[in-house]
Order: sequence, then structure tokens, then C-alpha cells
Amino acid sequence: MNKKRILLISPMELCVGGVSKVLMTLVEELHEEYCFDVVTLCAKPGCFDETFTAYGGRVYRIPSIQYLEHKILYPLSFFQIKKAITKILKENHYDVIHGHCGWQDAPCHLAAAQMGVPVRISHGHGTYVWEGRNLVMRFYFCLAKKYIQKYANVRLACASVAGDTLFSGVPYENVLNPVDVSLYADIEKMPHKGIHLLQIGYFCKLKNQIFSLNLLAHLLAHGVDAHLSLIGYPSEQGYHAQMLSLIARHHIEGHISFLPHDFDKRTAFAQTDYCLLPSESEGLPLVALESQVAGVPCLMSDKISKDSDVGAGFFLPRDDLGKWSDTIINGVGVDTKRLTENLQTITTRAYADKIRNIYERKY
Repeated sequence: MNKKRILLISPMELCVGGVSKVLMTLVEELHEEYCFDVVTLCAKPGCFDETFTAYGGRVYRIPSIQYLEHKILYPLSFFQIKKAITKILKENHYDVIHGHCGWQDAPCHLAAAQMGVPVRISHGHGTYVWEGRNLVMRFYFCLAKKYIQKYANVRLACASVAGDTLFSGVPYENVLNPVDVSLYADIEKMPHKGIHLLQIGYFCKLKNQIFSLNLLAHLLAHGVDAHLSLIGYPSEQGYHAQMLSLIARHHIEGHISFLPHDFDKRTAFAQTDYCLLPSESEGLPLVALESQVAGVPCLMSDKISKDSDVGAGFFLPRDDLGKWSDTIINGVGVDTKRLTENLQTITTRAYADKIRNIYERKY
């Protein structure tokens, strides 16, 4: 019996980011049942490319215009992506196209519908709200939503905020992101002095590392022995420069550790008291789930989906340094019973079972 062929669409290279991890989980769990290929909407190779191809899949790269690099020209990426996806679909047969790119799913599903792909999945992972003043961009995002509503015949979201903002009232299903529970559930804490804080993610305005640096300075100014570790790398060069300037201005160099983006998270969680996620907006950040599974309370901005709390998640006003500082100093109580109950719903196997069921439905 021939295996169904699945074309995954990733908004970025196969790297250490949350979406890439979700895609790799799918391939690792289901590669014996399906043939997976992936399209990445950038020309840059990723650190998981070799792992992906070792499972028998192909990696296609589309050098599309990136929003953070060319905000004015970004709508033109619609035509770049549609042309490239159409070419791939002409040359290969796929039973399912599974997009994870938010607004950029639109040209993928338009092409897939025109080429007769029967199952077209749009899978939201973020918060899809345009608040800028650029009317061209506002029109583009509204049009992209219309295309997704029309041409994606399966709509999934990692959290309610992702589904509500991407699909705008059209029915969708929530499928929580997976965590390798066995990897994080047995971590032994490493003794350390003071309070250790950790933030994982690209250095950019969305992830809001500037707030974490200000929080660290606030704690130190109030006599708290605190240390902040940052895992990631710059996705916005100007933002990274702002971070370094702020560190120098506060004279907190001795209380900061910049760790490589591929630093072992087990080791990081073992010596962490609180994981910080002061993001300006997020769907369901994978690191929030991982930290809680590892027994590390996760302090999150109130702009992050409430689905991110599985027993040790706490939501705080995004810009209120006092509230964050008080929470860290006073401590938090973890709901271990609820955390234990929720673990079984976010395992990689549970996730794979849900996606398999979606792939096998009749549409």
C-alpha cells in the first residue's frame, strides 16, 4: 500500500524554533506511515535539514521576501510563494499540504486548490493581528485571511488566540503543541545561589528581551541576587544592539549569560528558578510547556494564550516591572496535580495521534 505524501510548509528554516520543533516531531513520530517533504519560506539552510532528509524527505527552499527585512515589499511574497508552490505541486503528487505559516499559508493553499490537493491544512501558531498604520499591509492581511478561509479545508490552531485571530470566526480545531515529556520530566535541580532567570527565543521585539533586562536591573536595584540567562540569537540586529546598550547602561554585565541557541535546555532548566516569556504576543510558545514539564514555573505576559498554562504557568501584565518583581521575590505555587494530569495530553505520541486522525479523515 502506497504511503500518503505530505507537504509541510514552514515559515522559516528548520532550526531550533518552536514551529520547526513541531514539524520535526511529526516527522519523527509518523515517518513510517507517511512520506514527508517540507518547504521552507527562506533560502537559508537549517540545522535540522540533515535529520529531516535522513527520514527520506526532501527540503525545498523558497527565497521569499521576509517581513522584518522588507516590510513595504512583503505583499509581493504572495506571488513568489504561489509560483514556487505551484511548480513543486506540478512536479510531485501530494495528498496533504500542511501549512504552518499564518498569513503566508494563503498562496500555498490557493496553489494547492488549483492543483487538486485534496487536504489543505492551515495550522496557526501565533497571534495574527495587524495593528500598524500601513493600509497596504492591512489590506494584504485581510485578503490573506479570506484566501485561507476559502481554500484551507482544514483549520488547526495551537491555541485559541491563534485560531481566533487567523480564522476570524470560521470554525477550527485546537491541537496543543507537543512536548517530549520523557526528556524534561526527570530533571534534577542543580544547586545555585540567588535567583536564576531564563529566557529562550530569538532576540527581537516580539520576544521582548528588553523587558527581561529591565526586570533584572530592577531586581538588582532592590537587593535581590539575580542572574539572567538568554538562549537564542538575533533575528533583528538593531534590537540586539539595543539589548547590549541597555546592559551597559545598567552595568549588569556580571549578571547576564548569553548562551548559544543550541544550548542544552535540560541543563538550562536544571539551574533555573523561573522561565520568563514577556512576549508582546504569542500563540502557544513551546518553551512555556517545556519549562513547566521540567518543573520550572513560567512567568508569561498577559498577551500570551492562556492555553500555555498547564499547571505551572503564571500570567502578568506585560509592562509591569513591579508585578513581575514581586512575583519572583514572593514565589509562586505550582499546581502539581493539574500539571501531572495535563502531561498526557501534550506528549509527542498524543500529538501524532491527533494529526494522523486529521490526515486520514475523508474531506
